[in-house]
Amino acid sequence: AVLAGVKMARFFCAGELTAADGAPTIGASQTGVSHIFTMYAVIETGGKQYRVAVGDRLRVESLPAAQGDSVKLDKVLLLVGGAGGGGGEGEVLVGTPHLPGGSVTATVVGHGRGDKIHVFKMRRRKNYRRSQGHRQAYTELRVTAIHRDDAKPSPMPAPAEAEAEAGAEK
Repeated sequence: AVLAGVKMARFFCAGELTAADGAPTIGASQTGVSHIFTMYAVIETGGKQYRVAVGDRLRVESLPAAQGDSVKLDKVLLLVGGAGGGGGEGEVLVGTPHLPGGSVTATVVGHGRGDKIHVFKMRRRKNYRRSQGHRQAYTELRVTAIHRDDAKPSPMPAPAEAEAEAGAEK
C-alpha cells in the first residue's frame, strides 16, 4: 500500500506471499506470520535524496538522457535488503557516505517542467515592484532494479587511526 508516497511494510499470514504492486519481497517466517519488506534504497541525485523501491516513479533534477534510456544512479547512501539483493530480512547497509558497489537502475519516462513559481519583490513607498516566474526542469524516472554487488560499507576508522592519517597528510 502507498501512504503519503511511502511504501509501508505489509503483514500477511503464511501462504502465498506477494506484494500487490509486484515489488520483490522476502518470504514467510516459520511462525505463520510474516513481515513482508520491499527492498529499497536511499539515493542522491541533483543534490537531493530520494527513497526508492523497484517500480517507483520519481521526478529528479533534469538529467542529460533521452526518453526510454536506462540511467544508472550509483550514489547509494543506504540499502535495505530484500529478495534478489542477497540481503536478509531487514538487513540495512549504510554507506560512508556512499555504498561501494551499490547502484539503482532506472528508465527515463520523460522530461518536463514543474509548476510555475511566482517571485514578487516589493519595497513599500519606494515605487519598487519586480515580478518574476520560474519553472524548474525535471526528469521523470521509473526504477527498474536495485543492485547490490556485495555492497559492504567501508569500515569507519578508529579514532586513533583517523588522527594518525590526519597527521600523516600534514
